[in-house]
Amino acid sequence: MKEYAIDSVWNLVNGGAPSLSDSEWSRQLTLLENQKLLGLVFAQKGFALAPEVTKTQAKKVWKLQLLQNGLFFQELAEIERWFLAAGIEAVVLKGMALVPDIYPDLGSRFMCDIDLLLAPTALDRAKNILLTQGFIESVETKWEANDFKIVLEKPFGEMSLVVELHSRLFFQNDVGLWTTREYPRFQSLRRLELHDQLVHLLGHLGYQHSCLMLHWFVDIDRFIRHHGNELDWKAFSVRLKQLRQVRSARLIFFVLKKFLNTPVPQLADFEGGFLFSFLMSEAYLWSVTKPRLRYLLVKHLCKDSWWDALAYDFLWLRARW
Repeated sequence: MKEYAIDSVWNLVNGGAPSLSDSEWSRQLTLLENQKLLGLVFAQKGFALAPEVTKTQAKKVWKLQLLQNGLFFQELAEIERWFLAAGIEAVVLKGMALVPDIYPDLGSRFMCDIDLLLAPTALDRAKNILLTQGFIESVETKWEANDFKIVLEKPFGEMSLVVELHSRLFFQNDVGLWTTREYPRFQSLRRLELHDQLVHLLGHLGYQHSCLMLHWFVDIDRFIRHHGNELDWKAFSVRLKQLRQVRSARLIFFVLKKFLNTPVPQLADFEGGFLFSFLMSEAYLWSVTKPRLRYLLVKHLCKDSWWDALAYDFLWLRARW
């Protein structure tokens, strides 16, 4: 068995139950835990033939995520109530918008915070509401690529509940460009419209985090398998251009098709090339601490222009000098 074998792990993620040696199971357990996929594999019965010690560890992670995510949803219901009373509209992002939709249960997806998109004019009011409810604002060094969000924390037993309030989603100004849809689980909270939700997932993984974690690839794969037939892919391609996430999509779709066999349609905007094949190796994707030079190349390839990439670099360096 290869040291880095995405195909074998993908079998586990999709409910396969391979027969492996104890040492191979131990290696798989470490890889899955590092990439935040252990709870999903447990939920999908991927550890049916694993040693008891492996099953026990996986179940422990799944139960912890089940408890934590259940508390997150309870708190989100409270946040909705507070915001509704103040006339604040909010859009639920990322994991909290995905779990009830494309995952088998609350324990199968790792989450560490609640992300909400608000109008810029509502940001300070929302922050003040949360401060009165026991949250504390986290102190962060502000610069041009993060000065549109506020991070708040509240002790939650032995855990800490984190809420991130966003007035836009990417470094470039995208205020007013996002469209939304209902979130049936809630009365007033909304989710991004399907095409925009996929654009955001791609941009978050590529543009913002340079393909850092494999579980974010799994989000996109599951989203496409669940909603692919509902998407107008040509309209989606237009939204990618409007929101300047074409290169992130191209790189991520290359990885998804190569390693996960994700049913991404054959469109010119989505095709990769030799450089993608060279950069996006299994070893790179599994590594939590990415090789620095390759990481920087991926980081720049995920920007839709070299000007965007260099401007981002300059502002980041300036903020640290």
